[in-house]
This record gives sequence, C-alpha cells and structure tokens, in this order.
Amino acid sequence: MPVLEKNIENRACNKIKKIWPGTQILKLNVQGQRGWPDRLICLPKGVKLLIEFKRPGGTLRKLQKVRKRDLEKLDHDVWVCETVEEALEACQTAIEEDRLNRC
Repeated sequence: MPVLEKNIENRACNKIKKIWPGTQILKLNVQGQRGWPDRLICLPKGVKLLIEFKRPGGTLRKLQKVRKRDLEKLDHDVWVCETVEEALEACQTAIEEDRLNRC
C-alpha cells in the first residue's frame, strides 16, 4: 500500500505540535493561487518555515518550483519533506539557524 502525502503531512503536524508546544500550523489553500507550499509552520520565538509535503519519490510540479524559488528570493525557508522525520529536521534546523542569526 503506497504512503499517501496527506498521511505524512498529518502525522508530521501532530508530532511538531507535541515537540514544540504552542506551535501554530496553517494549511495553505490560497484561493485563486496555486503552487503554494502545503503548510506554514509558526514555531515558538517567531521561527517560521514553509513545508511542501510529498509522498516518497514525489516531485514538485513546475508551478511549485516557481513559487518555492520566489519565496526563497524573499528569504523565506521552504522545505520539501517526504517523511515525518524530514519535517522534524526542517523545524529543528530552522530553530537552530534562527538562534545563530540572533547572536
């Protein structure tokens, strides 16, 4: 049975909220604009990142690549995660990078 993107996304979001209490996670479904990452993760201390979830082996569509590039040009962290562990690593990395930038 194939692993579904929505299952990875749901499990990752639940785990993120348990590890970092108070985290707010928004599902991005911008009406009239496609290609946005799946989730905006607002971690404690003002740390934010965007995650596009993909099933294992999944790839970004052309518009998703464009949107990711445009957001990164604006200094937003955009991660593509195929597993719960990758999503947790993305959050931890964003927290660590923010901590370094504040020093």
